[in-house]
Amino acid sequence: MDEHRRQEVAQLLKQGTNSKLLRGGTEIALPKIKEAYRLAIATPTLPPPWPQLAAYRLAHLLLRSNANSELQRVNELFQEATSDNCLGPVPQIYYLAALQRIKIASDNQEECRKIDGQIQEVFQKAYRGVRQLLANQRRDEEGTEEPPERSLLQEGRLNLLELATYFLGLTYEPLEGVGGPYGDLLLGDQQDDGWFLVGPDPTIATVRYPRQLAFIELEARSQASPDAVLFRLPEDPERAAWKKPGAEWQPERNKRNIRLIACLLERRNWNKLSLHNMVVGEEGVDSLFRQVISRTRKELQRLTHKPGTKTLRNDSSTHIPRLAPDLKIFGVVHARTYNTPP
Repeated sequence: MDEHRRQEVAQLLKQGTNSKLLRGGTEIALPKIKEAYRLAIATPTLPPPWPQLAAYRLAHLLLRSNANSELQRVNELFQEATSDNCLGPVPQIYYLAALQRIKIASDNQEECRKIDGQIQEVFQKAYRGVRQLLANQRRDEEGTEEPPERSLLQEGRLNLLELATYFLGLTYEPLEGVGGPYGDLLLGDQQDDGWFLVGPDPTIATVRYPRQLAFIELEARSQASPDAVLFRLPEDPERAAWKKPGAEWQPERNKRNIRLIACLLERRNWNKLSLHNMVVGEEGVDSLFRQVISRTRKELQRLTHKPGTKTLRNDSSTHIPRLAPDLKIFGVVHARTYNTPP
């Protein structure tokens, strides 16, 4: 996968999303979001959620043009944005506005009947998605092992007004510049509250985004690498865990083992002292650090069925552990947890 292209798409989406919040910003944002979408769907297509997210943002901007000539394009973009439900029910709700606009613009009765069927289908998907979000919220209030999946995109009263504008075909100009920053989209300005992926290429870790997007991309990468080892280092480090693609999460009692792997994948230029402090803390003794390396080697041996020396070895010149270059390991990491050593 082209990690640099993924990074560029994330940056363009962030820039375009911020631009569209300024008065008159739609015109500024449109070329950025168009370029993000072009890059996301270029061969080979980036994994979810990048094509869906770019399609959703572009559909939004085109809806604001009020031009019926853009409606077919908007329809295609919303179909892509809602294709695998990875963004939750919000794009489906906005898709209803686009379908209603398409129906109003058509004078073909047969086409209108087909659109009515589409509207019913999309409405039912959105309804089920909202019900699921509410159920997750209730489980969260009652206390669960896993944080719930929440809607990824801005919601609230402004969104209702925006949605009404789209449905009615009114000019969007009065709403430009009214919204607040989309801090929950890619979390570019809230680094400690974001999540990031790590993997064989260190540039994977440069993008910050919400929990659900991180896990969606982890799943997409695991499908492309069925022999990979996966891990998570969440907000609560006590819930750190390993898994193989398609299997259940296996809790890791020694969370420092996963911290070590996250560190080794996040960057390559560690010195022994800085890596020691990140994994076991400044107060941690050398013997504890060596134990972590030994335990992690055994855990990787169990997960990969390879000899320990073929997974994690000590560099003879730097005395720093190194992962075998042919290992495929991907993880999702909460930034604040990662940046807070034991």
